[in-house]
Amino acid sequence: MAHPASRSRALVSRLAAGSALATVITTALASMIACSSTDAPASVSRDGGLIPLGGGDAGPLAFGTTASVSGAQDMHCGTTVQSTSPEACHPDGGGGGIVTPGGGYGATMFNSSGSDDNCKYDVSWMSTTIVENKNAYFQVKATNRTDQSPLTGAAPFAEIFRLVDNNPGPSLNGNQTPTETSPGTYVIGPVQFDEPADGGTPASQGYWTVRFHFNETCADVLPDSPHGHAAFYLNVP
Repeated sequence: MAHPASRSRALVSRLAAGSALATVITTALASMIACSSTDAPASVSRDGGLIPLGGGDAGPLAFGTTASVSGAQDMHCGTTVQSTSPEACHPDGGGGGIVTPGGGYGATMFNSSGSDDNCKYDVSWMSTTIVENKNAYFQVKATNRTDQSPLTGAAPFAEIFRLVDNNPGPSLNGNQTPTETSPGTYVIGPVQFDEPADGGTPASQGYWTVRFHFNETCADVLPDSPHGHAAFYLNVP
């Protein structure tokens, strides 16, 4: 017959082993649940890591230029370079952006790169695959024309519309989140397009337009205001 002390040590040993096994199982189940959760935030690559995005889309995102509309390359600035100054952001000491309706906007550009309307910034863009009524994102890169340094902290916004019928797209397009993934490079979205481009007459009128606004909270009054904008034609299949 086993000594009582021996039986006690054996029971303690079995309980400890069971506790360890339970811990392993619990940890494994928690890991599986976390990996399979459908509520995990969408993300985009940033310096080898991941950052969350809105819209419930799976990441990382893949960007390309297939949505751009081919045409003559924009050369409206030539060698003109407009510098910017932080002091010109709010010349009256106020805090709101000011845009003159119908003024200050240059021609909409073809392709996926060009200078902003007032020759302050060089802008290039790509997008995720554009599908009607599906979330899409833009990747926008901007540099200062003065020295080609990255335009940082500009919090760009994508204004989207279809000129032929003055369609601004779904209301969610006003709920974009700009994320600066590296200096001067931004991911903007989500946005949606609720009808396809039809070519129109002239052809450019049937395409969508995306106008990227930079430093939107700055007043667009003085020539050296950091506020800037650049518009491009965009095709929706």
